[in-house]
Amino acid sequence: MKTTAIWFDLGQYLKAQRESKNLTQADLAKSIKLKSPQYISNWERGLISPSKRVMGVLMAELDLDVEIVTDFLLQKARNKIIREIQVAKDSSLRRRKKVEMSKRKQLPVGRTSPSRGF
Repeated sequence: MKTTAIWFDLGQYLKAQRESKNLTQADLAKSIKLKSPQYISNWERGLISPSKRVMGVLMAELDLDVEIVTDFLLQKARNKIIREIQVAKDSSLRRRKKVEMSKRKQLPVGRTSPSRGF
């Protein structure tokens, strides 16, 4: 019977799979020919992500589920896009507000809107 676990990020998933194989970070680093186990630690803590090449090696070494890994990577990409769009939106709103404030400063005293020239 296969149990279902919930991982909140790719790092937690990698750590759980590594531990299920009774591998230390040093063991895994050596088996996938990394110079230092610090890379594994950084992945598991979410500080960095493995390259595509290393991810392929990890998937084979740890029997990672391609659907789970893909879901994590897609979610990470989605979140990045959302953040970038939000930053662009906020920047645009700030520019618009600045322009509106500038236009208000140019109006004669007592006027609330520009003259239509009638």
